[in-house]
Amino acid sequence: MLKLIYAFLITVVIHILLFIFVNDMIENDSLKFNTTTKTKDTKRHGYTNIKYVKLINKDKKIVQKIKKKKLIQKETIKEKSIKKKKIVKKRETVKKVIVKKEIKKIQKSKVKKQIDLKRFFTIDKSNIIKSEENNLYEKKRSIEKELKEISKLDQRTQSYLKLYGDEYFLLSKEEKRFLKTNLSRIGQITQRHLKYPAISIRTRQKGINMVEFMLHNNGDISNLMITDGSGYTALDQNTIRTIKIAYKDYPKPYQEIKIRIYVRYIMY
Repeated sequence: MLKLIYAFLITVVIHILLFIFVNDMIENDSLKFNTTTKTKDTKRHGYTNIKYVKLINKDKKIVQKIKKKKLIQKETIKEKSIKKKKIVKKRETVKKVIVKKEIKKIQKSKVKKQIDLKRFFTIDKSNIIKSEENNLYEKKRSIEKELKEISKLDQRTQSYLKLYGDEYFLLSKEEKRFLKTNLSRIGQITQRHLKYPAISIRTRQKGINMVEFMLHNNGDISNLMITDGSGYTALDQNTIRTIKIAYKDYPKPYQEIKIRIYVRYIMY
């Protein structure tokens, strides 16, 4: 029994050593097997056909293939980007060329027209004279009509309207209508509220002063002033004082209007 056990142990040790030796040989690529099949005569050697398998490190080839594919992909991407840039540049150059051609066509199509400057600077004086004459004639006619209408009014309104002078003819129709109908009434209302100052009675002061103010459509007044004084401060201050009281009874216009009247101080 001991002999059998020793023999078994020796065989196990030999197998282990052989296994280790074969593994070392495989790792060092010293041992290679062929995939080609070799047939041997069974009569000479006394064994059947044996196929020898050649072990190939397939992982390395796969890795190399993957690397090649990646390199090819990178090269293709670079080529595509370069091609795109070239195409864009070509398009831009083509556009610039087209634009330049169109500009040249437009410049050629523009014909320099000679402008007669004399036509712009030469003016027919005869037409201007005729237009001025027509305007003057129309103004004269309108002034004559206004004067005829003023002559039909009462003396007080006529005397008030004279205070406006040439400004009267520049007023609108509504302003003229209001003045014609209401100036005499405004003068009567001021005379009604007028009181002779006591100092002026003692010193026997006489005179006429002219007043100007703006009458608004709500009945208020503004810019009240004496345009031409009577020569006495007491009389001038009295007129301003009376108008500040009397304006509440004045007729209201449709729009603000300038009122000019005079106040007369007479002692008998």
